[in-house]
Amino acid sequence: MKRAMALRVASIGIAATLVACGTGTDQMSPKAGRSGFATVPKAKCGPLDRTETGLQGQTPLADRQSGATTQAYNCNLEKIGQFEGEGASWQLTWFNDCAYYDTANNNTPGPQHPGVVVVDVSDPEHPKATNYLTAAAMMDPWESLKVNPQRKLLGANKGPGIDFATFGPNPADKNFSFYDITDCKNPKLLSDVPVDGHVGHTGDFSADGKTYYGTTTIAAGVTAMDISDPTKPKELLRDLQFTVHDVASNADSTRLYGALVAPVNGLIIMDVSDIQKRVANPQIREVSRITWLDGAGAQMPTPMKIKGKPYILFADESSGRAQSCAQGFTPYGLARIIDISDEKNPVTVSKLALETHDPANCNTTLADLAEFPGFAYDAHYCSVDNPNEAKLAACSYFQSGMRVFDIGDPANPKEIAYYKPPARRLEYRAASNINLSFFGPHFDHKADWSSANSRFVWHGSELHLWTTSQDNGFQVLRFTNGVGVDTTLPKPDSGGCSSAGGSVGILAALGLTAVLWRARKRGRSG
Repeated sequence: MKRAMALRVASIGIAATLVACGTGTDQMSPKAGRSGFATVPKAKCGPLDRTETGLQGQTPLADRQSGATTQAYNCNLEKIGQFEGEGASWQLTWFNDCAYYDTANNNTPGPQHPGVVVVDVSDPEHPKATNYLTAAAMMDPWESLKVNPQRKLLGANKGPGIDFATFGPNPADKNFSFYDITDCKNPKLLSDVPVDGHVGHTGDFSADGKTYYGTTTIAAGVTAMDISDPTKPKELLRDLQFTVHDVASNADSTRLYGALVAPVNGLIIMDVSDIQKRVANPQIREVSRITWLDGAGAQMPTPMKIKGKPYILFADESSGRAQSCAQGFTPYGLARIIDISDEKNPVTVSKLALETHDPANCNTTLADLAEFPGFAYDAHYCSVDNPNEAKLAACSYFQSGMRVFDIGDPANPKEIAYYKPPARRLEYRAASNINLSFFGPHFDHKADWSSANSRFVWHGSELHLWTTSQDNGFQVLRFTNGVGVDTTLPKPDSGGCSSAGGSVGILAALGLTAVLWRARKRGRSG
C-alpha cells in the first residue's frame, strides 16, 4: 500500500478507466462549492488549538520553508502519549491494552530493533514497547499486519512482494506468520511458514478467524490459508483472477471486499463461500464491482453499518496529480462511502474530500510537494468507532495527517477533528518508510506521513485515538472541546481509570478537559 506510490501506480499499470462489470455506480449529487467540486464542511476548532494556516488538509509551502511544520497542527485532538521508537511503517493493529505496528526493514542504515513493535498502552500517557516480533512475515508485513480478536490471533504475510529493481513480484516474500496474543504484551509464535508461489503485500483474516487471505497486489493473486489450527496453516486456494490491494470480510465470512487496483480502480465484492465451507476445489466468484476515474491505487475497503444499513468506507492511496487536475479530477486519493445494501449494485453516496482534493486548488497544492517524493495529500486507511453502528471515522491522509469525520449521515459527512504530527526534517528514522530507497536519497522531511489504521478507545471518560505516523511512531491522541462525545463506541462498564481526576467525565462533556490538561502540560512540545 504504501510503497512507492509511483511504483504502485506504474508497476501495477493501474488504468483509471471507468468500467462496469455487473456493477454499481459512482454518481452522486453532492453539495458543490464554486468550483463544482464538493468538499466536506471544515471542523470547528477550539481556541487553544494550533490550526492549519492554509486550505483544509494543506501544509503550505510557506510553513514548510519557515520551519512551522516542526510543531503539530491540531483541531479537537491533542497528543497525550507517544512511543516514538525508530519510526513506523504502514500498519497498526491492536488487542486489549496493546498495539502492534510494523517497521521498515529495507532502509540503510536499518533499525536497531527490527520487526513488529508490541506496545503496552495500559498507561496511555506513557506507552512502552514490551517486545519485538521477528518471525519472517513480521520482519516486513507491509500492510498485512492484522488481529482477529475472536480467536486472539495476530497474523501477517511477508511483504512488500515487490522487487524494487524490476518493479515486479518478489517470490522471496512468501511467508505467513501467526501469533497467539492471549497475553497481548507477550505474543507467542504459533507458526511461521513459507508458501511457495505466494507473493505477499497485504491481507486480512476472515471474520471468524479461521481463514487468512494474503494478497499480492503487484500482480494478480489471492492466497487463502486455512488457520483453523493456527499452528499448522495450510493453503486452500491460490486465485489468480483479481489484482487487489487490501481486503476485508463480511460478518459471516462468505464475502470478501477487495480494493481493485487493476485493470481498473474500485471496489470488488467476491463470493468466498466455497472457502468458508471448505468445499473441494473451491473458487472465488465475483459478485459485483464499482469503479471510478477520480482516484488510483485503491487501498482499503472497511465494512460498516450505519443505522442498520451496510456500507463500505473505501480509501484510494493516490490519483494522477497534475494529469488528473487537467481532467477535472482530484489530484490526490480520497475516501468515499459506498452503499452495499444491494451487493450486486453498490452505489457511492459521498466522498470525504478536503479542500486539498479540489482540482480548483491544484496549482496551490502541487507546489507544496515539489521537494517531497511519494505520497502527498492522499488517503490510506480509514477506521470507524463502531463497525456495527458507525458514527465517527478516522482516516490517515498522509501529509494531511489524521482526519476525523462524522459519518452518522453518510450522504453528508463532515470533518470534526484533525491532528498533523510534527515534521522531523533531517532527523533520520530508520524504521520509517519515507526513507525507502525507492524515493531517492535522504531528504528534508518537511511533513510526516499518517498512513495506518487507527483505534477509537475509551480510557475512563476520555475518548482516545491510537495511531502511528512514519516519522513519529506510535501516538495516543485525546479528543478535546467536547468533540467525539456522541460516538457510538460503547463505554466499558467499569473499565480503565481516567488519566485525570474523578470529575473528568463532567469536564469532558463541557469541553474543559483540554484546558486543564494544557495548563498542566504547558511548555510540552506538540
